[in-house]
Amino acid sequence: MRIQLSQTNPCVGDLKSNLALIESEIAYAAQQGVDVLVLPELVTTGYPPRDFLYRSAFWESNAKAVEKVHQTVKRLPRQMTVIFGALHQQELTHGRFARFNAAYVVDRHRPSPCIVHKQLLPCYDIFDEGKYFTPGDDLCMPVNITTEAGETSACSVLICEDIWNFQYLGDNRMLPGSYKRDPVGNCVGTGPIFVINGSPFWKGKVRQTLELVESICVAKGRPVIYCNQVGAHDDIVTHGGSIVSIPPINRPAHAALSIAHRVCSRIGKLFATDRMIVDISHHVSNSHQHSLSLYPDSPVGVDNPLGLEMPEWNGKKIDSRDFDCWCDFHALRLHIIDYFRRTGFKEAVLGLSGGIDSAVVAAIAASALGGQNVHGVTMPSKHSSEGSWKDAEELATNLNLGSFQNLPIQPIYAASLHTLLSGGKQKFEVGVTDENLQPRARMLILMGLSNDNGWLVLTTGNKSELAVGYCTLYGDMSGGLAVISDIPKTQVYDLAKCINKYAGFDLIPSDTITKPPSAELAPDQLDTNSLPPYEELDLLLEMIYDDVSLHDILSRNKVAPGISATTIQRIVQRVTNNEYKRRQTPDGPKVRKRSFGSGRRMPVAARYRLV
Repeated sequence: MRIQLSQTNPCVGDLKSNLALIESEIAYAAQQGVDVLVLPELVTTGYPPRDFLYRSAFWESNAKAVEKVHQTVKRLPRQMTVIFGALHQQELTHGRFARFNAAYVVDRHRPSPCIVHKQLLPCYDIFDEGKYFTPGDDLCMPVNITTEAGETSACSVLICEDIWNFQYLGDNRMLPGSYKRDPVGNCVGTGPIFVINGSPFWKGKVRQTLELVESICVAKGRPVIYCNQVGAHDDIVTHGGSIVSIPPINRPAHAALSIAHRVCSRIGKLFATDRMIVDISHHVSNSHQHSLSLYPDSPVGVDNPLGLEMPEWNGKKIDSRDFDCWCDFHALRLHIIDYFRRTGFKEAVLGLSGGIDSAVVAAIAASALGGQNVHGVTMPSKHSSEGSWKDAEELATNLNLGSFQNLPIQPIYAASLHTLLSGGKQKFEVGVTDENLQPRARMLILMGLSNDNGWLVLTTGNKSELAVGYCTLYGDMSGGLAVISDIPKTQVYDLAKCINKYAGFDLIPSDTITKPPSAELAPDQLDTNSLPPYEELDLLLEMIYDDVSLHDILSRNKVAPGISATTIQRIVQRVTNNEYKRRQTPDGPKVRKRSFGSGRRMPVAARYRLV
């Protein structure tokens, strides 16, 4: 059985272009003599379509696309099965519908598609499928797939979340109690298990998915064909990384062997479209064992018998210790590319303070859009050091930015003071009022440039600052895209070091990395005047994100000894108090398991304390 996994990047809502994409993959697969073409979850609509699903016309367009795909396959000169994700609705009584997230199995001999419904509908974090779909009650009956040679295999078809409760090992704290079934455990058959996905990325997800797929492969003794979407929509990044996992022939699945030694796996490209074509030989006479070989004329991912083979960064194979940084960089880069491509923006503008956050955002944006399409502005105040704006200028030169301007904020700041301190008032009652006027003056400049030139403003706040509210509403929080809003401050530094390491020189000026972090809004100001050192703060915040109780945080003493109980309580309260601020943050890519954004729904006008 020759199988093609098409790791595509469909656009949410663009059913016409998505249909063209599907048809091009069918044509390519037919040319390669493929028996089974596998495409991602909801490839006709893009994933996730969210409230488009409330529009009847959207469902009608999906039905037309499905029919066109079926007709295209029926016209092929040879037998080929296509498995793809799309919507499906069944009319009920009284004008109601049961609506499903479905997988369609079509070939030239089927008068109508075989339709498999998604059984487990995620309703946690960024997922809200239970809001739109009816869970399938399929009994995991095998789907017979016939090759051009006339061989028929009893296969299984599952959709994304259906495999994440394998052996009931799902994350119980996150998953709803309605997960009372294990679709993988209920699968019967001897042929491959096909899994179509729109599975989002977060740190650690690549390894976690590979381990899950390989464990299913070992437990079921069957090939697992895992095809994932790639691309970015709003705050979701899907990373691709499609997987083919095979129990090798004549190698027993002995419990003493690690999973990596018991299976042969190949993984597709990460954060890029890809095609993998593999040949699977099915030996029914030998306990249903299988063997795998690559189809030599097809681009494929890496052979992966022992673990992930490291990708390249700027033409250099990365150190395995830098893999998480590589993933972060390319996830954020892909997010910028797709956000601009899908919203119609061509160029970006951002403030360059000479600090680490704006430097990393500028470097990622320049890689995504081309330096000529990114515009930097340094906006010094009387508190800005000369080194800061010189570092900003050096960065702009290194990145070949389209333009770099030095626009002091003093005139706007002075006008604000004159207005607010009129009527005999000599000073502000609260010192932070004066400090906040400065980032708001900078935002006037950035938004003016944005409006006048059609540039999208990139904000530069990191996750640590957003967590504790160390940022200014209608100031540095304002913009169109919050690029590093899910990256903790310590890992922003890691990103900067990796960017320089694989650039081969100090693309980000070394002083930007080594100088103490400061907002430079007051004389001799350092971030540590208001916050614990970021190395300690990020450890504490990680426990807060994971819903560890205040009592447990204090009793476990996992945070650095330098943080007092009083400081811990103050940080916990800051995280709680600043939920209203985070609600007004622009969209940013989710790249951590627990993130702010659409997956976090903490009440604002409420009374509850972490205890």
